[in-house]
Amino acid sequence: MPAVVGLLLGVLVLARVWTSPTSHIAGAEFLDAMGTQWFFAYPGWVLSGATGLAETTLLFHPWGKPVFLHTGGNLLDAVLAAPLRAVFGEVLGYNLWLVVLCGFNGWAAGRFAASWGVGRVGQVIAAALFVLAPFHLYELEWGRPTQALTGFIPLALASLRERRGVAAGVCLALAGWTYWYAGVAAGIAAAVLFPIELAEPGRRQTVRAWLVAAAVAVVLVLPAAIPMLAALDAGQVPGLLALEDGVPVARTVSGDEQGLFVLTALGELGVERASGFSAGVSLFGPVQLLALVAGVFVLRSRSRGPLAVLAVGLLLATGPVLHVGEAEVRNGLYALLVEHVGLFRRWWWPVRASVLVALGVAVFAGAALERLGRWAPLASVPVAVAWCWGFAPLSTWSAQHGPSLACLESAPEGAVIDLPLSLDQRHLWDQVGHGKPQLGGMLSKKAEFGAGRVDEFLAGNAFANDLVQLGAGDFRRGGDEPPGRQDLIELGYRYVVVRAGAYDRPSALGRTSDYARLERALVNRLGPAALRDEEHDNATTVWTLDGSELSCP
Repeated sequence: MPAVVGLLLGVLVLARVWTSPTSHIAGAEFLDAMGTQWFFAYPGWVLSGATGLAETTLLFHPWGKPVFLHTGGNLLDAVLAAPLRAVFGEVLGYNLWLVVLCGFNGWAAGRFAASWGVGRVGQVIAAALFVLAPFHLYELEWGRPTQALTGFIPLALASLRERRGVAAGVCLALAGWTYWYAGVAAGIAAAVLFPIELAEPGRRQTVRAWLVAAAVAVVLVLPAAIPMLAALDAGQVPGLLALEDGVPVARTVSGDEQGLFVLTALGELGVERASGFSAGVSLFGPVQLLALVAGVFVLRSRSRGPLAVLAVGLLLATGPVLHVGEAEVRNGLYALLVEHVGLFRRWWWPVRASVLVALGVAVFAGAALERLGRWAPLASVPVAVAWCWGFAPLSTWSAQHGPSLACLESAPEGAVIDLPLSLDQRHLWDQVGHGKPQLGGMLSKKAEFGAGRVDEFLAGNAFANDLVQLGAGDFRRGGDEPPGRQDLIELGYRYVVVRAGAYDRPSALGRTSDYARLERALVNRLGPAALRDEEHDNATTVWTLDGSELSCP
């Protein structure tokens, strides 16, 4: 039943997308959403031989980048969603996957609630409130389903409670393969539960279950952990946060600004930046607090386990410094982890550990509402509405690429110079449409993420640099053609693709565009465009470096 309720809630959360489920994607039109679509396409490219698994030359062509070391190899959800995308198409398949994700999270939360003695009605309520947790809906809204696929965490903890060591170890490993943050949080939660479980009868079975789970999890994550830890030891993991007095700060060791996203003492999502600290949306509020208090009263001695999970989630989610209004309190546990586990310096989003808080609160709410007897289902409705108020239903955005990119997909092989070069995930979304290697990639603004080789190349190829500078808005460039076009072609480049909407900007009259100026400059440099979208939300224009024409089938 918890799985069914989770599926039904998934359908409701995605209510807006069902009017156009094959042309629109659930969630906001945000950069992370576009990056997600790229990762969901990646397994197909690997199977087709278009790229390797751990490294790819689809980005920063022809030098490429180690996708695994830069992102943690978070492809499990993309692989799991592949059958739905194959059967129903990429867009509808993705939307259906989000529904399945909600069903899985609900089922797992129900199992966790059951392991602490919560009855069937309470399990269903806990499942529903876990699915509707603002944390999950926030991640789904901004296009991050990988971070919202958290069901392996409660499933692992429930399996440990049931002394099923192998199953628990597999789930712990799957949590890590989904997203390494989740694996770390799940492992720490399991460690915190261990002494609590030792106080119950069956100490020998408890020790055996935890040891088996740890061994299985370690074996299954070794293929990922060994290269990641080796790269960390060699200083090859990009984006590590700099330290001041042992505390991570909002910049990387290379000097790039990097936001640090944490949970505040008031339950808000806070962001620490070089310019200061700010708080945003509320992930936990009075409703969750009341549910916690009521649930502790109902479960009494059985509340120790869920409380421990919730508490460790709070300690991790607050990050290196707990923000209480204007005051700041150093988080000793977090500082200790940073000191002894270097990978914590790559944890830009400590707030994601708040999934443990959401799990604990959902269980307490289910236990409390279950005490209302036959009124429990009815009473849970307003609680659920208040629980997710302002976070559902999800927005939608158009998944339709312009005709130019569809035509480019079937055009002769060749790499793409994508302008402007610094659009990051928007270029990834365009690549989903055309499928060709490109000069840009994640993150094209930061040399340590693979863009360094591109910078070196542009410094040595005047023609390519001229195109990139035009794309960056230096429209006054002119004169004779700089040398390097033939070198660029011999390197495998054939196309220049411009996203027209990237040149929109505010003006005194509202909005204006610099695209016409760029187009004139590119026509002077490259000749007439080979492909053009006259009217389209995601309009692009395509030039060929050798002046050849393109025709669409």
